[in-house]
Amino acid sequence: MNTVESPCLHAALELFAAGYWPVAIRAKGERTQTGKTCNGKEPIGAGWGLERWTAERLANVINARAGRGVGLCLGPGRGPGGWLIDVEVDGEGGEESYLRLVGGEVVDTVAWESTRGRHRLFVVSGEHLLDLLARAGAKESAAAPGVYHLEALAGLELRVGGTKADGTVKQLQSVCPPTPGTDGTPREWACDHLEPSELPERAYALLEALGERQAVQNEPERNGYHHEANGHAERNGHQHRTSAPEDERKPWAYRMLDAEVQALASKTEGERHAQLLGCTMRLAGVHKAVPTEQEILAALHRAALACGMGRARLGEVGEAWRSALDRAEPRMDLRAGKGDQGAGASIEWVDADCATLAHVESLLDQTPYLWNLWIPSGAITAIGAPPGVGKTRIVAEWCARLYRGEPMPDGSSSSAPAGSRTLWLCYDRNWRGLIRTFKQYAVPMDAVLLPTHRDRPLTIPDIDSQEAVAVLKRFAEVHKPAAIVIDTTTYSSALNTGKPNEAKRMYDALMDVLADTGLPCLALFHLNKEGELLNRRALERVRVKIDITIPDPATPSALRIEVAKTDDKRPPAIGAVMHDDRVEYDLSPPETAELPSTRGRKPSSSVGLANFLREFLAERPAAVMDIINAARDAGLLKVPSPKDPKPSISPLYDARDWLERQGVTIEDMQIPRGIGRSLKAWGIGTRGAPDGDSEF
Repeated sequence: MNTVESPCLHAALELFAAGYWPVAIRAKGERTQTGKTCNGKEPIGAGWGLERWTAERLANVINARAGRGVGLCLGPGRGPGGWLIDVEVDGEGGEESYLRLVGGEVVDTVAWESTRGRHRLFVVSGEHLLDLLARAGAKESAAAPGVYHLEALAGLELRVGGTKADGTVKQLQSVCPPTPGTDGTPREWACDHLEPSELPERAYALLEALGERQAVQNEPERNGYHHEANGHAERNGHQHRTSAPEDERKPWAYRMLDAEVQALASKTEGERHAQLLGCTMRLAGVHKAVPTEQEILAALHRAALACGMGRARLGEVGEAWRSALDRAEPRMDLRAGKGDQGAGASIEWVDADCATLAHVESLLDQTPYLWNLWIPSGAITAIGAPPGVGKTRIVAEWCARLYRGEPMPDGSSSSAPAGSRTLWLCYDRNWRGLIRTFKQYAVPMDAVLLPTHRDRPLTIPDIDSQEAVAVLKRFAEVHKPAAIVIDTTTYSSALNTGKPNEAKRMYDALMDVLADTGLPCLALFHLNKEGELLNRRALERVRVKIDITIPDPATPSALRIEVAKTDDKRPPAIGAVMHDDRVEYDLSPPETAELPSTRGRKPSSSVGLANFLREFLAERPAAVMDIINAARDAGLLKVPSPKDPKPSISPLYDARDWLERQGVTIEDMQIPRGIGRSLKAWGIGTRGAPDGDSEF
């Protein structure tokens, strides 16, 4: 075999050893036997990618001519973990679309930079992914079979691959570092390893949701509403007709919906926006009457298409609708069981049956606490902790106690009978972590309920949606769970809960369910650097707030659990030590360590950073630039201004100094970043593996 001479051959052999299918790429300007001039992206040979090249063949072909590069084959069996895909940012908005695809999760996977944007490799369930893409309306490139684009993910290219009708694999590859890009600059690795991550479950859930939306848009008739084209283009000669189902309670509401969508469908450019704003405002006032929100939105979408807005602009309808809901005053609520609450209904109850605090007291006395003084029934309990402390594992352990009928951590009994299951809304989509945790606690998988159908267990409705409200109430009636767990609230709603009106919409929907059913709700939150919930509006809506902290970063497995807010007597704090299969509690929790004043900064800031730094480096060293970026994203390092995103890093060095005074040695080192590069890094000198799963 030839001697390794080029960086691209060196990379190709490393990738080959890691289990990939590398192929040789022709040099830019190289001419083929047919006289074609190559652009630096064409693989060599007609049958490339159909069988795996040997290391010797890679060396011979790449070394045969200067400037040749390396590419990675994509598709079934082409990666070290199975079916390999490349998610490429190739246009404006692509990075935002990628973050939407993975639910904002920071995924540590193989990645590199190119002229147009970043490439990221993932291992996927290929056939399932292709099915979801088809249902979501993805378009396959005619010029590059196996490459997909979605309107909902603008600027993002999904290089998936697959098989042809004859069963052969589609030939698809991505040129990787250090092959020069179109501008002549070598592509650069944006990772320090060659192990691709699995595509997050959130990505599959998003594609499934897009598919369901596509199915609704493609239905010619839904809920009795339909439109007909009269042989012309959508806006020329289009006749929009709606027919409302019979409903003796409020036929006028459907007539109003019919009139509004007909008016919108008849508008032309220049008139559409004002009509849309007006009709959504008027319909928002009756959305709690007979027409459901889904019926109204479906009719508005069809009217928008009829007036020529196009599918790409249907998001404007949703935005106008949400804005209208914030501002409109509901005119009535005449759905089953609510008929006495609307305008025009009898209000004779005011004379002799009005409520007083005595009625509230009687109702609350019927469902006081699930765990005395810690978890009230019929209300929200916030569980707050910094990232990595273990709030999911702690709450899962409490649920295990409820299921087994064991005493709660302080020795008191719960109000739930043994065998009680819990209902989990796993919005952070960490399904594998949740399964692993409950298995470690010896809890049967069917003891954890999910608010969705068994045929689509990974799809969870937003907590404030009408579907979620109905499902939660039904679960309370049929399954009688001991508690609802929301993990985490960050991803539970599309609303901006930093705004008072949107926070009200989200939390009112949940609080109404809890009040009607008497169920307790454990809502998991991250804390900011001041130790408060990331969203201050949430604190206004919870009855109890429980904090889980690591008082001493030198002993990260020793936790302090205490009630930080309550409208009742505050119980004593408890201590906890997490192990793989259990949590040990005691009534003598560790006290919060005092940080000596250093360089005039607030002690709490460096203590929070010290906790973060100790957890971040618990498993392996990390590049200093990655530590800084993560601390900034967690709100632990201040950014001077939006125009100057580079944070001040002096507090991070204060935290390092404080850890070293506690006996935790932080060493300077270098770690590889990509191939042929290294970065300054920090690592803990003498460290043992922490108990439990540090991700929780």
